[in-house]
Amino acid sequence: MDNEQKQAIQKQLVLDYQTTFDSEYGRRVLDDLQKWSGFNDRIIPMGVPDVTAFDLGRRDMFLHIKDKLDYKVDKEVQETAESETE
Repeated sequence: MDNEQKQAIQKQLVLDYQTTFDSEYGRRVLDDLQKWSGFNDRIIPMGVPDVTAFDLGRRDMFLHIKDKLDYKVDKEVQETAESETE
């Protein structure tokens, strides 16, 4: 798989994330994931390495989704994806 193919797959994946969470249902799920991940918590309790690693992993999961949703895909890829769904 060449670099161009990898980029196309990544762009399509971003569009998939954006399509999934760009609905009333998706926004509710994203809000729940944000709360569950501790994204807005200022302090992650330290002292118990397993708990700290788990909490950081939950937060990292939400950040991964948020990065996909905030990514701007070029217009050509968006038009291609829209024409495939018609």
